[in-house]
Amino acid sequence: MDYIESMVMSMTQGLFTSYLLYTACDIGIFDLLYSKDRTIDEMSEETGIEVSIMHRIVRPLIAQGFILKKANNLKVSEMGRRLSIHDEKTLKPFITFNVRENAKYWEKMPEAVKAGKYPFLLLSQNDFFSNQLVDKESYGKFNSMMRASSIKLDFSSVFQYIGDNHTIRTIADIGGGAGDVILSFLEYFNDAQGYILDLEHVKEEAKRNIKQYSNQFRCYFKTQDFFEEFKLSADLFILSRVLHDWLDDKVENILFNIKQCMKAHSKLVVIDKVLPDEINSKDFYLYMSDLYIWAACGGKERSEGEFNKLFSEAGLRCICRFKVSNDEYAMILEVDTRREGEI
Repeated sequence: MDYIESMVMSMTQGLFTSYLLYTACDIGIFDLLYSKDRTIDEMSEETGIEVSIMHRIVRPLIAQGFILKKANNLKVSEMGRRLSIHDEKTLKPFITFNVRENAKYWEKMPEAVKAGKYPFLLLSQNDFFSNQLVDKESYGKFNSMMRASSIKLDFSSVFQYIGDNHTIRTIADIGGGAGDVILSFLEYFNDAQGYILDLEHVKEEAKRNIKQYSNQFRCYFKTQDFFEEFKLSADLFILSRVLHDWLDDKVENILFNIKQCMKAHSKLVVIDKVLPDEINSKDFYLYMSDLYIWAACGGKERSEGEFNKLFSEAGLRCICRFKVSNDEYAMILEVDTRREGEI
């Protein structure tokens, strides 16, 4: 087998690896090994999976470094620990949602490309977010993935830039879901009140999360569709991983509605991936992320220039940006008060 053949076949078989990891997560292999080492027989007994099948599942996980084997004992590696729900940086919800849900959309990719529709629409009469209202299981997996990744965002640079934590009195998280992002902001801005604006179906989980973090008297949920005008004055607005879900006309709608609520000193923090201007092999995953978001909901990842164009059209401007994860940035916006000749 030559190099090219080997590379193409290896990339194609990545699909099988995804399903292997999903299966291992689903039957709880990494969760069991997280607490203590076990033998194949013990794993089989505790999961109800036949010993010979368990052996076949575990063997490639050992070969890939997710599990370590010493004599007859199996031990989870650092990489494998990330696939346990017990790990604070768990990737299990990411694996579960992407293989269980998103794989179905990607299967329709050839047909979708030819039809000029994003793949999800070939599987459902509703768009992705409307479907979340009726498919509780799908929503649960999506929500778990989003929450697991939101709590890992590092906002320290954002907080340092904004400065004195007593200057922010009101924070509004638009499309804030269960509130993990705004609760991070409220922990720092400890004199502020917060508002989560989202649809009714996320209200109860948001209220539970707020109560868990003892913020029930500082953070409130307001039912709101961000495509509709609303009135809420705030010093700080947050849009976390919202804009990439929508095409430009919808983004302009969202930004305009927020801008109408902003005061002269208000700031808007937009959290999203930013595509590089030049195509580079190291950024392969970002271009795949762009396809990923299109496959599910018809959205798109954007470059800095594309973001700035949308911000400008909404009467906003980006004054700085900070990296908050391996591939995401927090862009800080303010109302653009400059005259046209000064731009």
